[in-house]
Amino acid sequence: MAAQTPHTAHDQLQADLRLLARRVTDLAARLDNWTGNLDPAYGDRLTSLQSSLDDLRDDVDKWEQVEIGIPTKVRHLADEIDSFEIDFRAVTETSAPDYELAMDSQVRNWKSRLDAVRLQGVLGSMELRDELEELGHRLEHARAGVMIELQNVLHDSGDVVVDLRDDVEEVLTDVRHGLERAYAAIFDR
Repeated sequence: MAAQTPHTAHDQLQADLRLLARRVTDLAARLDNWTGNLDPAYGDRLTSLQSSLDDLRDDVDKWEQVEIGIPTKVRHLADEIDSFEIDFRAVTETSAPDYELAMDSQVRNWKSRLDAVRLQGVLGSMELRDELEELGHRLEHARAGVMIELQNVLHDSGDVVVDLRDDVEEVLTDVRHGLERAYAAIFDR
């Protein structure tokens, strides 16, 4: 399969956004036409979807090169619209078989989203582990350098000690920042 050119990718994203816009418009009409009781949160969610769609249209219209974040945002918006449709269908179905199908769809949708979150968590922890491993290697390398320099310090001037201290402080700062990110990733989920 050949890679898309930036122009082709841009056109594809615009087509995807037009399709998503039609789906949001359809949802708005269905929401307006619903005569039963409905949680006001559905109106808020629809407004949020419309706002996200408008933001993405602006991003796609402005882009000059392929940016990995924009296609990801379009897919995320499509997932959000799918979720909204499934949730709306689950609360508006009136027959028992249709309601059962809607609930089944809703459960499968949330299971799929949970699996995606779990995957992102695993990938994030792998990335974090790699970063911590790199920091460990840098720290070990710096320690080895410090030991060599300390052996030579008796013969060198005081400038070497100052340079050495600066290098060690830089590595320790990197290690501290890495550990802070690791802590945040682990405990601030």
